[in-house]
Amino acid sequence: MGTKVICDEVEEARFDWKDTIIDCTHVLTSEVCLERACQALQRELQNTAATGQVAGSSDVRWDKVEACLFCIEVVIQRTPMQESPVYPQLMACIGSLPNLPGLKTTIICLIGGFSYWLRTNGSFLPSL
Repeated sequence: MGTKVICDEVEEARFDWKDTIIDCTHVLTSEVCLERACQALQRELQNTAATGQVAGSSDVRWDKVEACLFCIEVVIQRTPMQESPVYPQLMACIGSLPNLPGLKTTIICLIGGFSYWLRTNGSFLPSL
């Protein structure tokens, strides 16, 4: 199977996952989904730290962290951009992640989802 076919399958799966996450926001509310996705992200980051993996190491599997960020990005698009205690914590977390291709794209999309919030909370930009 070629790389293009694999990339197409991953992209198609992401569209399906996105639809499922959107459905969850309708049932549970976007705020609840955001809180739970952030909790999952914290758990994955703690698991990575607990196993002694180094943040920038190519040996680290960042796919679970990236999946959490993807979920957060989808939920953020459906969450009112009012002040939330989750946002500053999330910005600090994003600023501490390594600059790896798989994470970088998702992080950029996530930051884009925060653009309106960042206008009035520009103090978080230097950490990003």
